[in-house]
Parts: sequence; structure tokens; C-alpha cells
Amino acid sequence: MSDTIIPTYVYDTGNTNTEDNYNTTDESNFNNLGKDSFLNLLVAQLKNQDPLNPMEDKETIAQMAQFSSLEQMQNLNQTMSESQALIQQSIDILNYTNSVKQHEILTKLTSIDEILKAYMEQSEESEESEESEESEQPQE
Repeated sequence: MSDTIIPTYVYDTGNTNTEDNYNTTDESNFNNLGKDSFLNLLVAQLKNQDPLNPMEDKETIAQMAQFSSLEQMQNLNQTMSESQALIQQSIDILNYTNSVKQHEILTKLTSIDEILKAYMEQSEESEESEESEESEQPQE
């Protein structure tokens, strides 16, 4: 079993902007490389390969597989982000709906409590008036 070494080529594009410099070890710039960057690097590698020693088919297939994996991961990431946003929106709607329903229930319970208090006060007053009427009646 032989180890395959895929050569890495660094090309001077004449660009002095450090944000576009691919020869960096900064992890944030590495994470910003996307499909376009990968394709640009592959095209540059194919353009600048040694005609006497061209890149092997295995290397090209491996790089295209990497590109395909990268694209699938980016699509999955985008789908997950969209799903997360929709789930969060659903949770927010449910929380708001529950909050409104709880407020309605609290309002109704408060109303029932006030009605019960009024009824109890009225019952107590009627009992007191009956007792006072009984005490005022002469005993025979």
C-alpha cells in the first residue's frame, strides 16, 4: 500500500490583499474558503501543471470528490440553519399563543373569583338579615 501525496501549489496572483491570500494559517480565513475558492484552486492547478508530468486521474477524482463533499456539507449547513430558524419561529409563536391563553384564563379566573366573592357577601348579608328578622319577631 503506497501513500499518495497530493501536491499543493501556491500561485502568485499578484494580489496583495491579505484577505484573499490563500497561503495563510489563519483559521477564520480557512473557514471562509467555499466552493468558488476550491474550484479556482483546482482550475489554477490544472492550468499550471507540468505538461510532462500531468496530474493523475486519481488525484483529479479525489479532488472532485472533496469538492462534492464540500458542496453537500454547505447545502446541509444551509438546510440546518433554515430549519433552525423555522423551529425557533414556531417556538416563539407557541410561546406567544400560550402567553395569550394564560392571560385569558387568568382574566376569567379573576372574574369568577369576583363573582364568588360577591355571591358570598350577598349570602352573608341575607343570612344576617334573616337572623335579625327572627330576633325581632316576638316570641309566643
